This record gives sequence, C-alpha cells and structure tokens, in this order.
Amino acid sequence: MILAGDVGGTKIHLALFEAGQGAPEMTVETMRATADVSDPVALMRDFTQETGVVPEAVALGVAGPVIAGRIDGTNLPWSLDETAIARAFRGADVHLMNDVIASAHGLDDLPADALRTIQAGAESPGANRAIVSPGTGLGECLLVGRGKALVAVGTEGGHADFAPTTEEQIELWRTLHRRFGRVSVEHVVSGPGIAHVYEWLRGSGRFAGESESLLSPDDTEGPARISEAALKGTSPLCRETLRVWIAAFGAEAGNAALRAVALGGVFLGGGIPPRIEPLLLEAGFLEAFGAKDPFRELLGKIPVHVVREPETCLRGAARYAADRLAGITKIRDP
Repeated sequence: MILAGDVGGTKIHLALFEAGQGAPEMTVETMRATADVSDPVALMRDFTQETGVVPEAVALGVAGPVIAGRIDGTNLPWSLDETAIARAFRGADVHLMNDVIASAHGLDDLPADALRTIQAGAESPGANRAIVSPGTGLGECLLVGRGKALVAVGTEGGHADFAPTTEEQIELWRTLHRRFGRVSVEHVVSGPGIAHVYEWLRGSGRFAGESESLLSPDDTEGPARISEAALKGTSPLCRETLRVWIAAFGAEAGNAALRAVALGGVFLGGGIPPRIEPLLLEAGFLEAFGAKDPFRELLGKIPVHVVREPETCLRGAARYAADRLAGITKIRDP
C-alpha cells in the first residue's frame, strides 16, 4: 500500500492507494484544512493507524521547493522532511516532491474528459511540456523530453518578477509595488491575486455603483465569490477583475511555454482554471498567451489544456511511488 498526499496552503488531502497494473487505486482518504493541522506527520500516522495499514511507500506533493529531502513551504505553517517521515513509517520508501511535479506524474493517467483543450495546436509526442497551476499560490513545472522518458523539473517560476505587458497592468504593478515592494507573478496570478486585482479596480473609482465589497479580512473564499459573480455576469467589477486576471495568466502561461518550448503541451492545473473555464475560452487568455512576437506562430502550435481533475497531484504522488516500487522511469528526476 502507498500513502499519498497533496499538501497545500489550503488543505491536506491524504489517501491510501493499492499499486497494481495501471494507475494505483485509491482505497480510503481523508482531508483536513491546513490551518487546523499542527503536526502533519502525526496526522499521517494517525490516519494509517486508524485504517490498520502499514504503507510500503509514502509520497507527498507539497507546495514549495524540496531541497535535500526537506521542504519549508512558502504558504505552509510548518516544515516537512523525509527523515522525520521515515522515522514515523519505519521501512517505508519516502518521497517528498513539489506538488506540481506530483501533478506531472499524474497527467498520463487522466481520462480524456479530465482535460479541456482550449488550443489544439499540433502536439509533438515526447516533446517538452509545461504545467502552470494557480491556486493558493502559483506553481510551475517543466517536463523535459530526454530519450524515451520525461524529466520533471520543479521551478519557483511563480515567484519570478511580474512583468506587466499593458498600460493597465503597469498601473496594477504600481499599486502592488507600493504595497509589497517587489511584485511577483504570484501576487497577480493566484487566488490572492484575484483579490489584489479586485481591490485595485474597486479603488479606481470606475465601479462606484458596487459599494459593497466581496472581500473581508481573513476570508479565503473572497476570490471564489468574485469568480462566481464574474461567471454569472452579476457584477461588472468582478467581470473586469477576471478579464485583467486572465490576461496576466495567459501571458505567464505563454512565458512558461517559451521557457520549455513546450510542444508537448501546456497544462493549466490548480484550483482556479477549471472553475473559470468558460471565461478562459474567450479571446483574452489565448491572445495574451500568443502575444510574444517573434514567436506567435510557435506558440500557436502548442496545445493548451485545462486540467479538470482536482486530484491530479494526489494521484500523481501515488503514481510516482508505485513507479519507484516497480522500478519504472517513465518520468524521472533530474
């Protein structure tokens, strides 16, 4: 049995999987809010003890960079390291990996209806891929073709500098610069980024008719309410917020495509893209994605897919562990 986990800034999703032919099969799962967990290793130990299972392997996709078997997550209240987990699960094969790398391992197990193609392009089998996953933060990963395998390369591209591409984005950058100093892509292209764009537009005076804010202090659901109002068309302010946000998202996805020369496809993961999928089908995303002369033609050849499966990271972590137990290297480490 495999204990797999998706450990993010909002939630911790743990599950036990049975490895066999094909994708590992989930047998039992549990989910907790990250803010409610003081000791994630104790949570994992209690979960397996309650089920009576001693896992052969533990694989966790965690939001943040893994360095020497340890992760100090950017949006997490504690650290994790493979040594401590190995002590708790004696004899288990333990793997910590960035959550977007875990998702990379789950891509090929997705059913056809778990992907929504918004740009067909012309996929090149075995070519490089890129994953761009906005949620609580912004995760990015490159999959580099090497022989018959792909190499998963974790990045912290979400913390690279936000590069405004229009006059209105320059104004947004100035507002965020006054507030944060350095402005990263994640300050815009993430759930909190939706809130930042909303606050900037609301303060512009262009939407005086919408006096009641959808945001409140310490409320993590505000960005979801903004997205829902934009989808329903009940708020011009929210609709404009998503227009600005989607243009920034498209530009960053195009950046990732260029960095990887991702002729194998760009995959839009995380919690936000499937939620706002109808808006991504409008012209703003793909226009911003491709507006990178002299490479517009190249970017038009790159397939772009929305990943609809919310458990891609969890299932990818289980697939990683199962492949290691079986000695498979379809996707390998650098």
